[in-house]
Amino acid sequence: MDNADLEDLDSDAEQHRRITHVPGPQADIAELRAPNSLTTRIEQEAKKYLLLYHFFIIQSLFPAAPNPNTDRRDPARWKSQDGKLKGALTELYEMIPADLHESMVTYKQFGSVFVQAHGQERSNVLKVIKDCAGALFAPYNISPDLFTGKPACKKDNKACLELLKKDGVGEYTRFAPILFADPKQMVTGGFLKSPILV
Repeated sequence: MDNADLEDLDSDAEQHRRITHVPGPQADIAELRAPNSLTTRIEQEAKKYLLLYHFFIIQSLFPAAPNPNTDRRDPARWKSQDGKLKGALTELYEMIPADLHESMVTYKQFGSVFVQAHGQERSNVLKVIKDCAGALFAPYNISPDLFTGKPACKKDNKACLELLKKDGVGEYTRFAPILFADPKQMVTGGFLKSPILV
């Protein structure tokens, strides 16, 4: 072995030591509570996954297998549980930075750290959304109490049905009218320019 190989081994050993560091019995409280950088990165990616991809995680997603590289646009993906799982795993690999891919498979705590951070962020986000419901729907003359009541109330509220595009009028679009500057005229130039969102 030459010096370059020894340096590589030293750097690999140092990285492994940092990732798997277990504080000794005499460790102070700060060391015991300090998250390592890998855990922090996993938590950050879990929060991003919640906000940008999925509000819920498929239970069997972890422990993660190697990337199955399935085509996310293939409709056959939705026909079986295995197809859904492979599609979700491919999507997860696409959103997680490449330098964490190996850790997804080798780091045994990856799944539990990811799921825990995802769940914690989901409860935080739900409270924020619920608290903002009044401000979000006030311009559309929808009472925030509508969403805390019985489901039957929503079926009878004309303003709510219009925002959900379930009023039976006009062509269905997958974009909610609330995302546009003028919900009555959903034009490309007004997309994501709702006064509430801006």
